Amino acid sequence: MKIQLKKKTLRKLQLTSHPRFQEKPRSRSLDLTKDSKISVRRLIEKQRLRYHHSLTQSQVKRYVAETRKYPGPSGLALLCELAMRLDSFLFQVGFAVSIRSSRQLIRHGHVFVNGRVVSLPGYRCKQGDLICIAPRVESRRLVSRHVLATRTKRAANTFNKSFSALTPVSEYAKVCPRNLKILVLRNIKPRELLLKVDPMLVLESFA
Repeated sequence: MKIQLKKKTLRKLQLTSHPRFQEKPRSRSLDLTKDSKISVRRLIEKQRLRYHHSLTQSQVKRYVAETRKYPGPSGLALLCELAMRLDSFLFQVGFAVSIRSSRQLIRHGHVFVNGRVVSLPGYRCKQGDLICIAPRVESRRLVSRHVLATRTKRAANTFNKSFSALTPVSEYAKVCPRNLKILVLRNIKPRELLLKVDPMLVLESFA
């Protein structure tokens, strides 16, 4: 199921760093009760998480059900589990300008993991995985453009307040921009995630 991203929706969710929309978010004051405001916040946080990762409602539900079984805070486990998806990981380390872009790279066969083509964006990256770009000239040229565009974008601080400051990638991955290779060192921690979202509100929306 394809999620349609509209400018109006992205503005409300403060996800204006998406390549389709580069305007400043507009704040709107609504006359709501306290309970209504909490419900709206829960919905907004859930939708921000969904749109950022380009996932459907049922997909997020499955991740929520799975991470509830993990020890420790389920909300943080949910964010970390989503961050270790292959499409999210490529975006996190700067090999794609957005998760939607990294998903296209994966589905078109441009990404290898441990020497094999992986066409599933939801593949979970693990410690020791070696991610590289296909040796084809068009693949390497395409990803090199993504890397350059991402560097320029992040260096210019075009991420809005919905995104945290960049954590050194070297803490959880070894990246070789020249050879377009990534070695996964460990799982990404909550403090290293780019997207700032309240995990408790996300879980409450699925209660």
